Amino acid sequence: MYQIVLLAGTLLATLTPSFVLSESGLPSRNPSHIRLIAETALIEKDKKTLRAGLQIQLDKDWKTYWRDPGDAGLPIQFTWREQKNVANLNVLWPAPTRFVEFGLQSIGYEKEVVLPIDVTLAEAGQDVILRGTVDYLVCKDICLPVQEDVSLHISVATEEDMARNAGVVPSSANAATLARYRSQVPLTEKASPIKLRSVGGSYQEPWRLRVVAHSEHPFVAPDLFLEGEKSQDLWFSKPKVTMREGNRLAVFSVDVGGQALVDNPNLRAHQLRLTVVDSYQSLDVYRKADGYYAVSVDVDDVIGTSNPWTSYGWILLFALLGGLILNFMPCVLPVLSIKLLGVATAGEDKTLVREGFLFSVAGILFCFLLFALGVLLLRQLGVSVGWGLHFQQPLFIAAMALLMTLFAGNLLGFFELRLPGALSRLWQGDGKRHNLFYENFSSGILATLLATPCSAPFLGTAVGFALSGDSFDIVLVFMVLGLGFSLPWLVVAAFPGSGGFILPKPGPWMQTFRKALSLPLLATVIWLLSLLIDTLSIESLVIFSTSLVVLFVLLFARSKGVATRLPTGVLTTGVLIVMALVQWDFFKDPTAVAQPTSTRQAGIDWHPFAPEKIRHHVQNGKVVFVDITADWCITCQVNKLFVLDKEPIVRLFVKEAIEAQQGDLTRPDNDIATWMAAFGRYGVPFNVIFGPKRPEGIVLPELLSIEGVQESLKLAGEGQAQ
Repeated sequence: MYQIVLLAGTLLATLTPSFVLSESGLPSRNPSHIRLIAETALIEKDKKTLRAGLQIQLDKDWKTYWRDPGDAGLPIQFTWREQKNVANLNVLWPAPTRFVEFGLQSIGYEKEVVLPIDVTLAEAGQDVILRGTVDYLVCKDICLPVQEDVSLHISVATEEDMARNAGVVPSSANAATLARYRSQVPLTEKASPIKLRSVGGSYQEPWRLRVVAHSEHPFVAPDLFLEGEKSQDLWFSKPKVTMREGNRLAVFSVDVGGQALVDNPNLRAHQLRLTVVDSYQSLDVYRKADGYYAVSVDVDDVIGTSNPWTSYGWILLFALLGGLILNFMPCVLPVLSIKLLGVATAGEDKTLVREGFLFSVAGILFCFLLFALGVLLLRQLGVSVGWGLHFQQPLFIAAMALLMTLFAGNLLGFFELRLPGALSRLWQGDGKRHNLFYENFSSGILATLLATPCSAPFLGTAVGFALSGDSFDIVLVFMVLGLGFSLPWLVVAAFPGSGGFILPKPGPWMQTFRKALSLPLLATVIWLLSLLIDTLSIESLVIFSTSLVVLFVLLFARSKGVATRLPTGVLTTGVLIVMALVQWDFFKDPTAVAQPTSTRQAGIDWHPFAPEKIRHHVQNGKVVFVDITADWCITCQVNKLFVLDKEPIVRLFVKEAIEAQQGDLTRPDNDIATWMAAFGRYGVPFNVIFGPKRPEGIVLPELLSIEGVQESLKLAGEGQAQ
């Protein structure tokens, strides 16, 4: 394949040596700029080494290739015509990026790359001169071969030069750039925090390798690049990656093929080079296959014989605790009114108390089961899923606002809903049971839906495990979450007499109390409508809000004997017809709404989330604070109000020049969701701190504290958090 690319590119270059065919869609100039740079402007007279580099800068969307270009492309190649005072020259390759287009994989760089060059001098105290030609391929919609002459002349520092620079050799203007790319060169096994635990697989057709790598720090987005001997024709598929042991263990599965295996089908006989690349850490290994492989090693044997149910048990405990703690999160206010309604409805009758709260539990578990099944369906459709992400959809928010309006009207006594025929016959003979089942089962569902904008401690870990697992994991973890969330209801059901400790004996006050409980639900309706401000047009939002007000007034009028001949169903249908006038806004792609570019809150400059810049900031000694938030996430707003907007945190951000990046998941964003998934997190709030001491990142808990943020910033950075 690469021979075809080279031939086509060569023909283009022959016909258009200066890239001037702009009328044909070809670039009017070379889309790349190349030069040799050095770490210092001069060489000390007793120095025998020089750090240099080849810098290639590329126009937007153009790329060039790594030492192994993949399925298509050509590596960067050097031809040296003059090497004055050079005993040895070694070119290093920074960690590359994998590109997949039209089913083909290519490996290389975009925007810019510097290949560090270690030069060993033949003799100290002499100038160094490098002159040569670099051949490389640049590709966008087409591939163009480029041949450029490069040169570098570094003189020896004189005594006057040293005196002028306080006795030190002056750094060049490119020293920081060269140092940044040297830090991206994969390390050897001895120096890297990543170690290969084992390489195993099938050594007969079909050939497949399974590489197990362990890291001292959690992996973020690991990739594996495999290379065969230059004289051998081997190809490698894009690896499938499975994360284990808290993302500290990565298991890569790679299909292998090529003519070399046809000629010699024993994979053990081939020499391979393995390069593991992660966001802030990497490993480069080059050894004989026989010294590396264990024949037909099973991945579970490689990882160890620990009981999987031990860690599984911890996950289920986290799910139970996360669901329980969810009851005490900030979004519990409207949920609290639903709980108190269950107590008030049951009264002193212990049987009604027990049945009512068990019906609430049934509603909660039913809702969590729907969540699990919905996640499975969306995952099959290739849609990103996560905790609370249904609040990104304006149609869901609108439906919740309508339901909450109807529920508040029911509490105010505007109307009573009857069960469908089958359920009505099941509970016939006792009017209390009609209301008992309806109010408690539906209250359990509504309580669950209203609690989902919040994220509780332990919840993120449990949901992350479920969403990265199989169907059984998802269903089991979500049901245990539901069980944890329903524990307060189960306690009251087990001890029905405990309701008397919450509310006084039944009496006329119950009607007033029931009506008062509608106020938090009406406040929730207002909050839900506020979430639609940035999504719907002003006209659509006004029409929809007016529809809810009209519905509420008509239900009130009906309860007072006005319009008694007009059934509630007809009124509701009329409102839905009005809503239908704005359906195009509700079904509009939420991602089409522009995301905020940057915000300033309480003195902190929040820059747009840019994960590609994090490594650059960290390598330059800066601390980066990433806040993934959403307008509908109540826990996020609490974190801002009580922690991130507080004066000690604001002062610390300004004093330490902390780079603050904010990602917004109010509306769907697949890039942010994918980045979070690399940390095993699928819901907001999500806060992580990167710094020179912790380049892999420190993941913060869902609920922030001033002390916790200060301590984490201190751990990640080089300065002292105050």
